[in-house]
Amino acid sequence: MQMYLTHLDDEGNDSPALTFAARAGQLTGGEDAAVLDTPAAAYAEAGRFADAAETARQAFLLAKRKNQRAQAEAIKGRIALYQAGIPFRETRTSTVRPRTDFEPGERN
Repeated sequence: MQMYLTHLDDEGNDSPALTFAARAGQLTGGEDAAVLDTPAAAYAEAGRFADAAETARQAFLLAKRKNQRAQAEAIKGRIALYQAGIPFRETRTSTVRPRTDFEPGERN
């Protein structure tokens, strides 16, 4: 979900990313650190690093208050990125494993 919500459109605009992220925040009542962390990533992707850092700080504090240590630490790392002017980008890894049950030169 976050990959889609943080992507800019073809013209580099931050909507609908921020629109969707804001709506998700409303639906959760602002009480889900992961959901609050998403617009922070969208802000950073749009070059709005001060907004990104502040939103991520709110998500960090919420995660700490809810004793979500791993989430808080992950968000803390993203805050450092935003303060340095770097957007957070996840990399996708493939779950497809290559076949190993054939001889070299054999057709799949």
